[in-house]
Amino acid sequence: MAVRRRPGRGWTVDFRLPTGKRVRTRSPVQTRRGAEIHERWLRENWQRTGKLLPEPEPEKKEVTFKEFAEQFMTNWVAVHNRPSEQAQKRSVLDRHLLPAIGALPLAGITAKVLDEYAATKQAEHLNPNTITKHRCLVTKALRVAQEWSLVEQVPRLRKLPAPTPTWDFLLPDEANRLVEGVEGEWRTAILVGLRAGLRIGEIIALRWDDVDLVAGRLRVRRSRWKDTEGPPKSGKEREVPLSDDLRDALRRHRHLRGEYVFSQADGAPWTRDDANTGLWRACRRAGLRKVGWHVLRHSFASQLVMAGRSIKEVQELLGHADLVPTLRYAHLAPEAKREAVRALDALARQPRPAAERAGGEG
Repeated sequence: MAVRRRPGRGWTVDFRLPTGKRVRTRSPVQTRRGAEIHERWLRENWQRTGKLLPEPEPEKKEVTFKEFAEQFMTNWVAVHNRPSEQAQKRSVLDRHLLPAIGALPLAGITAKVLDEYAATKQAEHLNPNTITKHRCLVTKALRVAQEWSLVEQVPRLRKLPAPTPTWDFLLPDEANRLVEGVEGEWRTAILVGLRAGLRIGEIIALRWDDVDLVAGRLRVRRSRWKDTEGPPKSGKEREVPLSDDLRDALRRHRHLRGEYVFSQADGAPWTRDDANTGLWRACRRAGLRKVGWHVLRHSFASQLVMAGRSIKEVQELLGHADLVPTLRYAHLAPEAKREAVRALDALARQPRPAAERAGGEG
């Protein structure tokens, strides 16, 4: 039978040419009559031209944003992002983006769609900076899809107007109260945050072979997120000199429980819950507001700037990959600005050469 209906394929044409070659193809029109017409056309076209019309390609299924998001997380985010960034992106996708736009095909995610998403999230009272991060995650995913030839264009978006983000830091007397209110390893860990500016993941991952008490310095070589260790956020190691009080505290804290500077009784490193609980307890004892470990890092940078150190020095000590995030501390150095303006006063007071005065008077 030249025309028949096959399970899973529908109406197909199946016959042999006089040469013995078998022709079997799906009919473009899925009825018996349509298949018979297609068979006749194939035979006549072969007799006339000696060629057969190639079987039409199956229609490509449009990939939805939800389907692509899994590929994006597995094949791009897992390769290029640190574990903490991977967890953050997964949370944003699952809680916000996929419920809102997951069913849309990639080509259907336009600037209008993302503007509507922003309006919806603003009505839910999400911070504009947070919404901007959500939209940037979508456009980053779409740029990867474009590189993989899954979509032709990526919508261009404007940054949403938002108030300047605020950040907290401890004043010198507050920092002193915090340090004086605790003893032992908690005092040492807090000093690492206040005097060396390490992130909490870097503090937890700090090992004794990173600390050189003789030379008075420590190397930041890794960061820890849950059970995973990797390079610091910038991707590069950095070296931080030890202040006198931090070096003394580390010397007194030296233990034999294991390789980690801050560890549990069995030598395992602290968890973030351990670290947060200890810091909040110290804040309560010092009569301070509840702050996180990043506030200690902000305090380190802020006090350096207020002490007159340059922004470039602070950038290197913090391990920022570029200068932009460090510039948030620039306004804390009003004396540096005053000195810059005073330099103009000094120039104005310098006497002009006689020849220049004579030329000007003429």
